[in-house]
Formats: sequence, structure tokens, C-alpha cells
Amino acid sequence: IHVVCRDYNSDNSGYSVSADNGELWERYEIIYSTDILSGVVCTSPVSSKTAVIYTLANSNGYDVIYFEAPNGDDWDWGSPVNITNFTPSDEMSAWSDIDGIYDHDDNLHILYQGQLADADGVYVVGELMHWSAAAGHSSIASSAENCLPSNYNNCICKMSLGVNPDNGNIFALWAELNEEDASAAGYSNGELYAAGSVDGGATWGPKVNLTNSPTPGCSPPNCDSDIYSSLAEKVDGTLHIMYVDDDDAGAEWNGEGGWTDNNVLYLAIDEGDLIPLSVDENVDLPFEFDLSQNYPNPFNANTVITVDGDFDSGTLAIYNIAGRLVNNFAIKDNNRTITWDGTDLAGEVVASGTYFYSVNVDGFGTASVKKMTLLK
Repeated sequence: IHVVCRDYNSDNSGYSVSADNGELWERYEIIYSTDILSGVVCTSPVSSKTAVIYTLANSNGYDVIYFEAPNGDDWDWGSPVNITNFTPSDEMSAWSDIDGIYDHDDNLHILYQGQLADADGVYVVGELMHWSAAAGHSSIASSAENCLPSNYNNCICKMSLGVNPDNGNIFALWAELNEEDASAAGYSNGELYAAGSVDGGATWGPKVNLTNSPTPGCSPPNCDSDIYSSLAEKVDGTLHIMYVDDDDAGAEWNGEGGWTDNNVLYLAIDEGDLIPLSVDENVDLPFEFDLSQNYPNPFNANTVITVDGDFDSGTLAIYNIAGRLVNNFAIKDNNRTITWDGTDLAGEVVASGTYFYSVNVDGFGTASVKKMTLLK
């Protein structure tokens, strides 16, 4: 059992570990004696790798750093990895909420709040960001321009990660605030959102509102603020979520709102609600059929897809990561090679990212689905 903590009296951030289910704690080590907002620890499901992740103050705001022990025991607290290295010219800073997880290929993934500077140079939470060594930094979602946050709940906050070990899909869960859904006291009610990635976090599908329970202008105990969410690390086709159903936004002990007795709720979300199109949705055909991998892949201008099989006609369809149709092409006897130039049905150039293409054989259904990557 690994634990990280912060002593607000001394500003020390520490680490401890137990090898006997918490009966004996072997040591307590000081990681930093400086301004650190928060820390989390995560362990790999396939090795002994362990990571401790913090947000650390810099001259511009906060950076996201991590330490990694390959054997889960030998730490070098003097050698953090800074994944952000923000400077004033970036006009962005991290903030308090973070999360981390290892996937089943032993890769570390980190979520953090990306605060954007407004016209007056004041930082407001604007982006939910993902990082991994392979994918780099990617934006998952943007917050509302104004969200009336409380002291401990920002516009995007309380995020967590989950991974499906069978297909490698990664999921992010978070709470989001919006000034259009604020209590009578002037604090935004939370809603839970989630998004999924099929390519290791390089690109993300659209965010989905999981709770959708606005109560604008409410007074306690008639508010519905969904907050302090937690996603189980293992996604088994279902996202297993627990969260607080707060009957009044804000924290009364901090002078915000009123005292209420709140339920802790469980929510189950089907993985397909976030990644609706699977690359495995094929039907059996009574004849030989072959859908080639597009070439080149990845591509940045044109790519060629070839279809071969003993059928008369069908349709090749291209979808984005959210499962929405981007373009389609008729397949006839004299047209078995399709060239896609990265445009949609309206002729507009689409964004970089992962796309799926499938062939629907007339009279039989979807025969094959594959994915490709557009880079610009």
C-alpha cells in the first residue's frame, strides 16, 4: 500500500509504504518542502512500476511532475519528471486536481487541469488535459467560460481515469460546472462528464453528460450537484462510478451554501455510450471478402482503401471517433478501390485524428471495420 500526503503545517509532502496490508508502515520520506497543491499515487497492473504525481509551484503557477520507481520501492526524490514545464509565454498553468493510471501495456497516463489566462492575466480552469509519454499532451474537454466555482471545485475538477484491459480503451471521468446551472447562493451545480479514447489518449471522443440534472436557482436541500466522482480503474465494458449527490453546491464549512445530508451514489455507464463504434463488429459472410488496411497509414493527404469480394454492391463508410458518419462511397464491380482525401460529405477537410472505415455489403450488413490515422 502506497500513500502520499501533505502536511499543511510544515508544507512537507511525504510518502509512506506498507507491505502487510497497512499494519506496519515501513518508513516516512519527505518528498518536498515547498508549495505543492496535491499528490496521487498509482501502480501498474502488470509490473511493479509505481508513480507519485504532484502539482508543483513554479514562477508562473504550477507544473505537473511525477516520480517513478520501476520496482515500486527505490525512489529518487531528487529527480522528478516535469511533463509541463510551463513558462509565462504559455499562458497556461496546472492546478490542484490530478490523476494517474497505468494501462496494461505498462504506460503511465496523467490527467490534469489546464488553467488558461484570461485577458487580465488571471488563470481560470479551461481545459482537461491528458498526457502520456507516447501520446504527449492532448485536450479532452473545455470548460464553460464562466462557471462560478467554489473554493474546492473548479470549472473542470475531480477527474479520474479507467482502462479496459481487453481492448486498451482509456476513459476519463470528471465533474464540470457552469454558471447557467447555479444555486440561489451563487455556486454552480456539478454535472458528471466522461470521454473515451481508442488510441492511447492521442485523440478523444466528445464529452458526454452522464448525469444531466440541472437545478438552476435552487436552495438547499433541493439542489442536485453531482461532484467528487471516482471511476474504477478497470473498465470491463462498463464504467463503474461513485459520486456525491450534493443537495447544495459549495462547501458549507468553507462558508458556501448550507448543510445538507448527501447520498453517495453508484452509476454504471456502458463503454459503448462513449465509444459507439467497435473495430470488431463484423458479420460472417457466405463468400470470400477482404478489406485492405488503408495505405499509406498514417496519411496526411490521400489514402487508398481496396475492397475485394464476391458481391455485387455495397458502401464504404468513414466515421470519426464518436461514431458519426464523415463520408461514404458506393462500391460497385467497377469501383473496388477508394481514395479518400480527408474530406467530409460537404467537402470540408476534417481534423487530424483516428477514423474508422467499414464496408456494408448490400443484403448482409457490416462485413469489416478497420481504423486509420489522419495526420496534418
